[in-house]
Amino acid sequence: MPTSDRAVAAYLALATTALYIVSGLGHPTPYDYDARLATSLLHGRWWLDEAPSYLNELVPCGDGRYCVHLAPLPSLLVMPFLLVFSDGVAQTVASAVTGGLVAAPVFLAVRALGAPRGVAIAATIFGVAGTTLWFDASDGRAWFFGHAAAVLFASWAVAAALRGAPAWLVATLVGIGALARLPLFLAAPALALLVSRRRAEPFPRVALVGAAALVPFATAVVGYNLLRWGVPWDAGYVRLNEVEPFYTHGLFSLAYVPRHLYAIFLQPPDFVDDTVFFLRPSWLGTSLVVVSPALVYAALALRSGRARPEVLPLALAGLLALAPDVTFAATGFAQFGYRYFHDAQAFAVPLVAVGASWYDGAWRPPSRVFLALLLWSVVANLYGVVAITHLGYVG
Repeated sequence: MPTSDRAVAAYLALATTALYIVSGLGHPTPYDYDARLATSLLHGRWWLDEAPSYLNELVPCGDGRYCVHLAPLPSLLVMPFLLVFSDGVAQTVASAVTGGLVAAPVFLAVRALGAPRGVAIAATIFGVAGTTLWFDASDGRAWFFGHAAAVLFASWAVAAALRGAPAWLVATLVGIGALARLPLFLAAPALALLVSRRRAEPFPRVALVGAAALVPFATAVVGYNLLRWGVPWDAGYVRLNEVEPFYTHGLFSLAYVPRHLYAIFLQPPDFVDDTVFFLRPSWLGTSLVVVSPALVYAALALRSGRARPEVLPLALAGLLALAPDVTFAATGFAQFGYRYFHDAQAFAVPLVAVGASWYDGAWRPPSRVFLALLLWSVVANLYGVVAITHLGYVG
């Protein structure tokens, strides 16, 4: 009896989850903001009553209160793991499991495009082992955990849209993901266009239903801001960064775009003499051209925009989600690769499959060039995990 796509998706998710857990084994994150907040939430508090010196991004939010400026979804996801593990271990394991599960919706999304299984598996391998999701999810620190959670729910939103799900369900998945990374809200109009095309429904109707489904999540964000800071529009970054010297144009500005373009395309690893590991990952980041070169096929998918009606909505969704990132003052700092790419990853990976294997009006086996770049991507990210997590080799 042939193995179903759902079974293959489940196997890929289990294998990736195991890989991520093993990759972070013995290295619980000390940056356990999410686990600490989860413990507080279980006791009816949305704040922490202590601020260890190494958790330097806790923000005072009242007398003896310290608030986590990060979005709340990871803290909710880590709660079940606190029944078994201590804070740092619980958060690391929760992050690894969350990231590992991404494999399932990625595979199902690419299959929904009509791609052969081999192409879908190759694209899934790229998404979970050829991008920095591998390092970020297995590392587990709060910033990276948030990215893993956002990629998971955005990937389910894409899979649902491509499989013909209704607008309210796709928007609900986007809304959940946005509780981990707020930029995902901006991808909603493009996904509404995708739903409209897949279901042959009028775009205004789809957009209206989707917007209505997003209201509870936007309300939750506003309410959480009011609880923490007493104002609806500050997610905590204003208070956290108001004294930082490099925010010369405020939190967001087009003036910051060049530094992000440099980080995405040009930022090299450190070169270190007199050591066998002469290429050292830099905490400033490393260009995606170096760590995930197979991503170039997402751009090549645009040549199929007329033949494949899913291409332009997916590309637009990725660009909209990245828009606030590339105008933000900081480029990610403590990171391997360029971590803000995760806001667009769920939309980019299916495009990689199209760019690599759809041409001349049909699905074709991936070229040797794509397979070589896929192998490079996997090896580069394996090196990042080993060098940073297990050897502490980072500058």
